[in-house]
Amino acid sequence: REIRFDHGAQYVDAVAPDFIALCDRLERKGVATQYPWPIFGSSYCDTPSAKRFVGAPGMNAMPAASGLPPNMVVRDILLDMLGRDVKVGPSAPWAPSARDLGAVAVYVDDGMRLRALISCSLELSVALAAAIALIPAKAALECLKEGRLTEDMVENLNEVLNIMAALFNRPNKPHVKLHALHVPGSPPPDDLSGQLRAFGRRSDLMVEVVGYGSGRLSLVIV
Repeated sequence: REIRFDHGAQYVDAVAPDFIALCDRLERKGVATQYPWPIFGSSYCDTPSAKRFVGAPGMNAMPAASGLPPNMVVRDILLDMLGRDVKVGPSAPWAPSARDLGAVAVYVDDGMRLRALISCSLELSVALAAAIALIPAKAALECLKEGRLTEDMVENLNEVLNIMAALFNRPNKPHVKLHALHVPGSPPPDDLSGQLRAFGRRSDLMVEVVGYGSGRLSLVIV
């Protein structure tokens, strides 16, 4: 008899319609099952459509099936690229806005079909663009105060986000490449902004580039 230890969360609660739909899809794929204890009627949920799910055979099956890279993979690609320590942890959902500027990278497949988006806050955009080119932290701070990236830093950020396309490329899946970069202060089209705010297949992170500061990073599978 096989004994399995699962050190993941006991279950996940799906309350928002988009997240319920995502978990339903994972259940149809066989990597999630509904947890036997209902969520509706509990002390904090009055949404009749809410569901509770557990991964199959383990909790790590759900994020793996979503196509989103684990946090450690995001950290490793940044660490290798920047050559300095990088810390990555979970964060609340986030998307750029007129008051909270950020860059948006658009990724497509070879048929030009939209596949993924990455958004990073102004703070993280500056940190990534400066770190990859060894720009002094003091100069990066001046860009942050001005609320914009220089032309050279835009090129640097484009290079970083181009390399990060590797996060979405998996065996037997369409090849994904960087198609466009909307810099902080130049918002993307409304349809992309809607995708960035949707629940579903997304990973929202707080990233610290040691020596340059921290900011938000969101990965969205379309």
